[in-house]
Amino acid sequence: IGLIVGLLMGITGAGGAVIAIPLFQLFLGSTLKEATVLSLLTVVLGTGVNLMNRVSAVNWKISLGLALSGSIANFLSRPIKEFMPETLIALLLVLIGIFSIL
Repeated sequence: IGLIVGLLMGITGAGGAVIAIPLFQLFLGSTLKEATVLSLLTVVLGTGVNLMNRVSAVNWKISLGLALSGSIANFLSRPIKEFMPETLIALLLVLIGIFSIL
């Protein structure tokens, strides 16, 4: 799963979670919530490797602002996710996929 996600992230720049979540569910039998946690670790490590190869091209002002605001939003969303049904999370993932295609 890690090889597939890393390869597709490296080639397309696509969000690894969108790729990893269904693979974790299909091959490991993970629930959607478990798969999202596994995908986060996969993406963090894979993105770190990609960053090392492209560190000279980073716009640090934008990147750090996005990382900080995203981290805060992610922290605040944790209690919401615990009570959110998996079908709603799946629907959000579908909408993100459609938006990405468009």
